[in-house]
Amino acid sequence: MKNSTHLLGLAAVLGLLTTSAVAITVGQVDTFQSGTRLNWAGGSSPTNIANGGPLGTGDRFLQLTSTGGFGQGSQMATYNDFQWAGNYITEGVRMIECDMKNLGFTDLHMRLVFFSQAFSRYTSVDPIILPAGGNWVRCYFPMREADLVLVDGSETYADALATTFRAMIRHNTVPQSTGEPIAAQLGIDNITASAGWRISGNLNLEGLSVAPPSSVMFEYRAPSSPAVVYRCPATVAPNGDYTVYSPPTPGAYDVSVKVTHWLRRTINSPNTNGDISGFDIILLNGDVDDDNEVTIGDYAQLSSAFGSSPGDPNWNAMADLDGDDEVTIGDFSLLSNNFGEVGDD
Repeated sequence: MKNSTHLLGLAAVLGLLTTSAVAITVGQVDTFQSGTRLNWAGGSSPTNIANGGPLGTGDRFLQLTSTGGFGQGSQMATYNDFQWAGNYITEGVRMIECDMKNLGFTDLHMRLVFFSQAFSRYTSVDPIILPAGGNWVRCYFPMREADLVLVDGSETYADALATTFRAMIRHNTVPQSTGEPIAAQLGIDNITASAGWRISGNLNLEGLSVAPPSSVMFEYRAPSSPAVVYRCPATVAPNGDYTVYSPPTPGAYDVSVKVTHWLRRTINSPNTNGDISGFDIILLNGDVDDDNEVTIGDYAQLSSAFGSSPGDPNWNAMADLDGDDEVTIGDFSLLSNNFGEVGDD
C-alpha cells in the first residue's frame, strides 16, 4: 500500500513538472464561476453547483459528498495537484482561506494537508469545526510552521512546503496521515492563497469594565477611500490584545474598526508586506444609537434605559456603555465625556 501511494505521488510530481506554468501564487482564488471543478478532485465526488454559494443566486460553488464506510468516496476530502502545487515558501503563501458550509448532518473538522515530492505530509494542528447544517463561514487556515504538524515522512517544514505536489482540504478529528470515513456533504468556494501577514496590538474599548468581545471584525479599505476590499475577524484576548490577518495581497490599506456603541476608527496601516506589531487602536464610547456620532439622540436612548438591567422592559444593551449589565450614572458620564465626537468615515 505504501509503495502504491508513493507511485501515485510520483505520477503527480511528474504531472506537476509538465505543467510548471500552473503553480501556487499569492492572491490566487478559485471561485468556480467557470462552471468547472478547477482541477479539484477526490473520491468525495466534487461537483460544480450553479447556485447557492455565499453570494446566493448565480454564485457557483464546489459541493463534496462522502459516503462513510469503506473504499473510494468514504472520506470527506478534495485535493489539487495543479495550481495549488508548487513552492509555498518562495511564493510567500502563509495562509489559505475559503468559504465553507456544512450541508450534512454531522459536524466536520476541516484541516489542510500538504504532500511533498518526497512523500512527507504536513497537516493543520487545529481544525476549523463546521457545525452540521450551518451557514456559509469564512474560514482561515494559517500554515506557518507552528500551524502545521508532520504526520508522515521526515522532511522539515521548509523543505516539504517548498516542494508541495498536492494540497488537500480534509475532514480529520485528529491530525493524522490518512483521512477518516464519514457520511457528509460540504460546500466550498472562493479558495484563496494569502500572504497571511499578521497585524497585532491592543484594542482599547474605552470605558469597558469587562472583557472585550473575543472576535471583532476588521475592515481593510483602499487608502483614503471608503471602499472595503477585505474583511477579517480579529481574535481578541481578555486584556484587549488582538491578532488579525491582513489582505491576501500585500499592500497599503486603511484599517477600519467599529464595535457596537464605540465610534469607528480608521487608520492608515504600514505596508502589509510583513508582520506588524504594536498597532494599538482606541475606540471612543457613547454611540448608543449606532450612527457613528455622540449626540442628543444617544442621550435620549440612554435616558430611556436609565436604571435598567437585562430583563427589564426598558433594557437597552447599547446604553450599557461600561458593560456591567446596568445603565447607571457611569454610563451617562462616559457619554458626556464624548458628547459631540464623530467617528471616522
